[in-house]
Amino acid sequence: MGAFFTLVVVLVTAVTCVFIRYPLLWRWCSGHPLDGKHRTNATWLHPATKVHHPAPVVRWHHMPRLTRAFIRTGASIGALAAAWGYVTASTITLIACGIAAAAALAFTSWRAVRALRRARHHRRWVTPLHRALAPVLGINLAERPGSWLQVEPDRSAATIALPASFATSPARRGAIVEVVKAKLALEAPEVDWDERGHRPVVRFRSAPPPPRKVGIDDLMPAIEAAGIADLVLGVGRGGRPVVVSLDGDSPHLMLSMGSGAGKSILGRLIGAQSKYRGGVLLVWDYKLISQNWCKGLPGVVYCKNEPEIHASAIWLEEEIKRRNAVADAGADLEGNVHADVGPRIVVLAEELNATMARLRAYWREHGDGNRSPAVEAIDAALFMGRQVRCNIVQIGQLITAGTSGSSAGRENIGVRILGRYTKNAWKMLVPEVQPMPPSSNAPGRVQVVTGGVARETQTGFLTGYQARKLALSGEVSAWPSPIPGMPHLTPVPSGTPIENSRAEQSVVTETLPPELPSCDAIRLSDAVALGIVSRSLAAVRKASHRPGFPSPAGWEGIARTYDADALREWDRPREREDATS
Repeated sequence: MGAFFTLVVVLVTAVTCVFIRYPLLWRWCSGHPLDGKHRTNATWLHPATKVHHPAPVVRWHHMPRLTRAFIRTGASIGALAAAWGYVTASTITLIACGIAAAAALAFTSWRAVRALRRARHHRRWVTPLHRALAPVLGINLAERPGSWLQVEPDRSAATIALPASFATSPARRGAIVEVVKAKLALEAPEVDWDERGHRPVVRFRSAPPPPRKVGIDDLMPAIEAAGIADLVLGVGRGGRPVVVSLDGDSPHLMLSMGSGAGKSILGRLIGAQSKYRGGVLLVWDYKLISQNWCKGLPGVVYCKNEPEIHASAIWLEEEIKRRNAVADAGADLEGNVHADVGPRIVVLAEELNATMARLRAYWREHGDGNRSPAVEAIDAALFMGRQVRCNIVQIGQLITAGTSGSSAGRENIGVRILGRYTKNAWKMLVPEVQPMPPSSNAPGRVQVVTGGVARETQTGFLTGYQARKLALSGEVSAWPSPIPGMPHLTPVPSGTPIENSRAEQSVVTETLPPELPSCDAIRLSDAVALGIVSRSLAAVRKASHRPGFPSPAGWEGIARTYDADALREWDRPREREDATS
């Protein structure tokens, strides 16, 4: 035993002498930089937390020194062993090297795939946050972001390790929160400050996402509590209702949403609320059937072709001028309007991309000027309609400057709602909101942008019957004045008194046409997407050929449509079975 210890002491002494005689060999085997200069404050057992050298610093310098020593020494011993084995037993050595090379290739490929998956996440979220937050915290930009910053791939959570010497204060905390919210596109995150231990830590967790579906029952409490100029659009993160104001946020709204995102359904919700609060509706629907729910209602003008839309746009400009004259007579020194200019006019401009093109073509064929007066009237309404309770809801797949009327007119639209958007559409419509939140293909999932802030929202879904019922359950207002030359568009029957009170609802109902087109007919794919039925689309399509399934209500293109309430009743036995199982 004594001889063994003597041999160990001799070997350690010999190795120490060698390392002292050749310091470069010691730096290599111990994982130290070969020039002898420390790049970071990494120790033998702990990774680096600070960079204190101007030379380029890579991930290698952030590793614990013991890890670096193991890699270097192991690689050196392995290379020497392979060389000795090749000399003494070349065949076995080559086989072993082949197996090791294959394992190394598999490991490297796995790491490469993993790195590629994380590269986009780091490039889009982690690196911008690192560059913006490091100066606030006094952290060197040369430090590796992963040494103090962790962001989940879905941005649901983020952890930031603050410097040990960082003194927190309300102002500094607020600055950190604002930077993180801006760079990670987090809406109302939950923030937890943990100052225990040697290094403070702050954790961010995003609020729960909006629900998958929102119905009229979910929205009615918020609708009833909202102000006279407020619109409830849906439910946002954390279950909070998303409300915009036609007086405070913007007089006009833009619904720039891709096909199938729910433009007309959201327009239905906005129109029904406007009627519920005593407003009147002017619907421009070149598609003819986008807002069937409001046809025949008092206080609604439904324009379906170029002459009707053209005439109503001209009327709208003249009505705004009349209201401004009334407002001028009753305005105070601050410009506040105290006169009663009439009920709020909400314009639902459906399929505006096609409508504006048709208006320009109509004027080229029937007019004597270059620019359509209807387009000029729409542009003027965007400028002059705010204080006299005239609001335009522009609905289209992509609201460009030409679609809106003009680029200057579009700047008057302060509430911009985007769904199924592209990167180019986001940059064009809301360039001030960066980074761009990921787009969702779920029907009704949109981003409501007001004041440079984007709120993820699940918009409310109302059937045509529910929208009609909501519109008639509030104050009912008469149309302000006839549209010249188009008396058939004036919705108030002659001799029928319509007052702004709930007591006249029975009179209003009696004046409605007895035959109204079905507003509740939807496709099976939409019923599944909106949660009206709880089964998969394949199961519902298979069940549609069996006895007991609701009869089709009509066609939409080549797809059959069904009554939404009938589908819901058919699906209820399945819900009861799920509840009892």
